[in-house]
Amino acid sequence: MSARRVEIGSVRSVNPARRELRIRLAVDRVATDPPSQWLYVHEADGRETRCRIEQVHGDIVMLAAGVTRDAVARMRGATVYADVDASATATASWQDRLAMLEGFEVVDEAGNRLGTVVAVYATGANGAIEVAKADGGSLLLPAIDRVIASVDVERGRVVVKDIASYVVEDAD
Repeated sequence: MSARRVEIGSVRSVNPARRELRIRLAVDRVATDPPSQWLYVHEADGRETRCRIEQVHGDIVMLAAGVTRDAVARMRGATVYADVDASATATASWQDRLAMLEGFEVVDEAGNRLGTVVAVYATGANGAIEVAKADGGSLLLPAIDRVIASVDVERGRVVVKDIASYVVEDAD
């Protein structure tokens, strides 16, 4: 079984006394089955904390003993990652994540605004996003790693790489 680390959301609030994190999820749920027994919390100062999951109740994650109260208190606003089974073929899961992008701002890696995601399309091979440009036109981009550099759920922003070879523009 191969696993890869993916962003599952951000820490919305903390309860240090109970070692609890309330997570604003970017996915449909926090998986507790192997290999997702660990969370990786990336704080704003670059610090990463690996935490064992004790229990999950919806968007509340209780961490196992060993994480200090001070460490939990610092986690508010941090980005949370988990290991997921890379060989899993849960089609609904990636389609749900793709649908979440509707309404997000689309920018290139230099920060230039390209438009807003107005529609998402799920296909057999991969998905696609339709981007409404400021000038009234639209772009159709494949939702693949070679195009999408990152997704910032907090800011509602999709950062794309060099899209010249992938973009399909409307005929306007």
